[in-house]
Amino acid sequence: MPCAGGQKSQRREKLKEYGYSAKICTDLEEILEKEDIDTLSICTPNNLHPEETIIAAEHKKYALIEKPVALNEEYLNRMIEAVDRNKVKTLVSFVLHWNPLLMTIDKLLQDDAISEIYYGEVDYFHGTGPWYKQYNVNVDMGLKCRWVVVSLPVHGVYAGFLSLIFS
Repeated sequence: MPCAGGQKSQRREKLKEYGYSAKICTDLEEILEKEDIDTLSICTPNNLHPEETIIAAEHKKYALIEKPVALNEEYLNRMIEAVDRNKVKTLVSFVLHWNPLLMTIDKLLQDDAISEIYYGEVDYFHGTGPWYKQYNVNVDMGLKCRWVVVSLPVHGVYAGFLSLIFS
């Protein structure tokens, strides 16, 4: 499994730390051209997710996308179009999807035991600063936010029965 992104020295250190051996690439195209690679794990800064997903789809690769998938609806729609056009699949890593409580709610909805949910509200609000990795990405994107609401609300919202989430 190739390891991509960042500086090669950082990747080498991480591989060594966890006892793995892998070819280190810094060029996404180099990885996507490999025929023995069928899935790309996209866990880069949030603003890169759309471009990398579209490129992966154009290379007929599946994508496991870290959240948030996209930072606006335009990018999301471009991603969906590329995935559909190239007949590949994607998966977003929503670990709460497998939460027993949320699975029970989903089952109750499917069985019509409870009525359709029209509104939900979740609090996921705490301070951030330069010590938080996402902070610099938000600043670089011009968001200049002091709080995590732009970066993290999706963690508490997704419950498996929602079709589209925006913050």
